Amino acid sequence: MSCARVRALAATTVLAAVLAACGSRQASAPAGAASPGAAGSSPAARKRLKVALIAKSSTNPVFLSARVGAEAAARDAAKRRGSVPLIRQS
Repeated sequence: MSCARVRALAATTVLAAVLAACGSRQASAPAGAASPGAAGSSPAARKRLKVALIAKSSTNPVFLSARVGAEAAARDAAKRRGSVPLIRQS
C-alpha cells in the first residue's frame, strides 16, 4: 500500500471517529421545556469539544497522517463551533 493511501486512510479514519463522537442523541424533553439547541441558548451552554490524539511515535508515517487528520478535524469543527483545541501526545 502506498504512503499516500495509508495517509488518506488514517486521516479518513480519524475524521470518521471524530464525527461519530460528535453525534449524540438526547432523550426528548418534556413539552414546554427548552431544548439545548433552541434559539437563544448561549454557546457556553453547549459542551466544549476537544480533539485528542495520542500517538506512539512522532516519526511513524501512520501517526503523522493521523496527526494531519486530527488537525483537519479540529479546523473543521472550529468552523462550526468556534475554538476547538487539539490535544496531542506522543
